[in-house]
Amino acid sequence: MVVNHEKLKEVLVQIAKNAGANDYESEILADSIVDAELRGMSSHGLVRYPSYMNRIKQGMYATDVEPGAEKDEGAMVLLDAQNGLGAPMAMKAMEVAIERAAKYGISLVGMNHANHFGCGSYYTQYAAQKGMISFIIANANAWVAPYGGAKKKLGTNPLGFAIPNGDKSPFLVDMATS
Repeated sequence: MVVNHEKLKEVLVQIAKNAGANDYESEILADSIVDAELRGMSSHGLVRYPSYMNRIKQGMYATDVEPGAEKDEGAMVLLDAQNGLGAPMAMKAMEVAIERAAKYGISLVGMNHANHFGCGSYYTQYAAQKGMISFIIANANAWVAPYGGAKKKLGTNPLGFAIPNGDKSPFLVDMATS
């Protein structure tokens, strides 16, 4: 099926707003979902959207929240996502990282009480477009059995990075470690 991605984004934004997300949360969530689909990473695209919306409606994800600083040491910041939607909270963290790196030459931003944020390349590419080298990591629950094992013991523990490449597309890596 062929779908206009701009039209799809408009629909997803409206669905998120109807579920209780504010404008910023709705835009970032929809954009990250469409970006995943356009990259061929459908495991982090539309298939996740109903779950995100259900979790908002069930009160499992908070909406209309801003991450607060638990610790702020200049170039190093630890944010509290307040159980907000993963994609908007991750973008807020990346925005802080970019701002602090511009000021201090380097930054490290961590986040507690966060949720699934989708493809890491969405955020690292954003930083690369701002001229920044970026690195993103996340922990994950056990989903994978180790080699030779029968029980799930390892998280996917994704990581990604992006390096600006002048006028060309940035060099991107987005992968699970498992």
